[in-house]
Order: sequence, then C-alpha cells, then structure tokens
Amino acid sequence: MNKIYALLLIVLLGFVADVQAQQIGVTITGAANTTPNLAATYTTFAGFVTALNGVTAVSGSVTATLAAGTNETAPIKGFNISTSTANVFTNTNTLTIVKASGAATVINAGVGTAAGPSVATPDGMLYLSGMDGVIIDGITFTDGNSASATVAMEYGIAFFKRAAGDGCNNNIVRNCIFNMQRINNAAATAPMFEGSWAIEVLNSTAAAAVTALTPTNGGTLATNGTNSTNAFYSNTCNGGNGGIGFGGFAAVTGVGPTPTATTFLGDLDNIVGALGLGNSILNFGGGAATSAAAGIRANNQWSIKIDYNTVDNNNGGGVNHTTTLRGIYAQAGTSAKASISNNTVTVRSGA
Repeated sequence: MNKIYALLLIVLLGFVADVQAQQIGVTITGAANTTPNLAATYTTFAGFVTALNGVTAVSGSVTATLAAGTNETAPIKGFNISTSTANVFTNTNTLTIVKASGAATVINAGVGTAAGPSVATPDGMLYLSGMDGVIIDGITFTDGNSASATVAMEYGIAFFKRAAGDGCNNNIVRNCIFNMQRINNAAATAPMFEGSWAIEVLNSTAAAAVTALTPTNGGTLATNGTNSTNAFYSNTCNGGNGGIGFGGFAAVTGVGPTPTATTFLGDLDNIVGALGLGNSILNFGGGAATSAAAGIRANNQWSIKIDYNTVDNNNGGGVNHTTTLRGIYAQAGTSAKASISNNTVTVRSGA
C-alpha cells in the first residue's frame, strides 16, 4: 500500500510540475505608467494580458519581461492584446513584450477549431486589435497541431483592426521564431491568405477576419483605419503556407506622388527587413492541397520596404511546392511605389 501511495505521489508531483511548466512569469517595468497600475509581476502570461487589456490610460512606456525557459499554451483563438481605451500606447509611450536573456520563451498554440482561413474567427497564437506602439521581441511561437488543417493555426501573430477607424500602427515584431504547420493550406477568403502564415497584417477585425473593411479617417494616424508604419525585423518563420503577409484596403483615390498617413486610407510605410535585420522565411508551402504559397506577400500596400530578407521554401527542412509558388509577391497597390531589394530568394518547385 505504501508503494502505491508513493507512486501516486510521484505522478501527482509530476502533474504539478507539468502545470507549473506551462506558465510564463512576467515582470513589469513602468507599472505605475498605466491606469489602473499594472502589478509588478504576474505568474502567467494570460494574467498579464488580462490586466493589460483593462488599461484605460498611459503616461509612459511599459516593458513586460517574460521569464526565459518557460512556456504557456494560448487560449482558443489566441492571446488578444487590446486595451480598454483605444490608442493609449504610441510610438513614444510604447509597450514592449520581451523575452529575458536565456533559454527560449515559448507560446504554444491551443487546439484550433476553425476549418481554415475562410471562417470569421481564425485560429492563432497572439493578435493585436487596433493597437499602436507595441514591440514584441524574442518570443517563440510554436504550433504543434499536425493532425489536420482544422486544429492547426491560421497565423502565429496577426494585426487586426479594432474598427474601421482604428488600425494597428507603429508596431514592431523582431527576433521572434515561428514554427507553423504546412498541413493547413486551405483556401482563404480575403483579406486572409491561404493556409497558415507566421505573421499577417489584415484589413479586418478579429471577430470578422474575412470581412474587408472600408477604413475611415479621423485626421491622425492613430484614428486612421489603416495598418501603417509597422516593422518586422530579424524574425525566423518556419513552415506554414507563407511567412509574412499584408492584406490591405484597395485604396484607389488620393494617392498622389507621396500619400500621407493622416489622409490616405491605404496601408503606408510598412517594413519587412533592413540591413542587418533581415527576416528568414523558410520551408513554407509543400502541403498536399493546391493553395498558392509565398514567402512574403504584399497586397494593397504603399511605400512598403522589403529588404535584406532570406526566402527559401525548402532549405532541406521543407517540401517542394507543387502549385503556384512565389518568393516575394508584390500583389497589388494602385499607383503604389515599393522598395524590394537585397533579398536572397530561392523557390523550389515540385511541379
């Protein structure tokens, strides 16, 4: 009997240790800069996000440092970052979510419920809703759902709009790693893209991801319904059907030679890579279905910069793609200009 009790105790302790391992501790710097004040520490990333979403005002920058060597599973549909009051963070009063020095900090995908990127509420690991001034730095996002396209994620990180007059602006994703599933290559309804993508920037809300919006203009970048001046640096995107994609509003009027962010309703001045800060988009595509795949995709973007990235759909860890395959796809943007330079692009067809 004592041996049985001892065995049960070992199993129980193992279960407790596993539960504790599924938590990311968070330490806050600048907690007094928010109203209401954030706590100094949180035992879970979920607890931090819940508190953050209750913030109504900000007087300075805030940094959330995530404990190294920890992991946590995202809720169904992903962690949603969206403060109670819109536009409280800015490019000067920023919110930085950064991994502490040391071993990887991993956000794991929950089990998805959406049958591909053609449903209103897709599956992902983390998304912003109309947030500005957010920096996401050094986090690993892993989708371990390989059984079917339904349980696999549609995105790792997504930028959604809060409403037609409130997009995501002045945000940065850098030094992050995305491990996505190529089994999800289902057809999409715009503005979403086929299958699973590491990062998507979309002209829709999280509650209606496949319904394109007509942005409105409140006179400032913060109240202009575009997703503009966002930057993506030094990220590694593995697997999925694509890497970094922008699905913007098809603006056709008022472009002029140099549109301005306060008056123009198309996405402006987004950046994918820079000298010494290029992204690696690797091993994408190759699923059994016939969906098109692309490393970087810019649909309805103006003055976008796509520079110094490495794109390779099969560097030895992928599968050659048997249908439409693009390295960098500058899809649309009436009268738009773009900088696409110094990228290393390799596409390997299985057709």
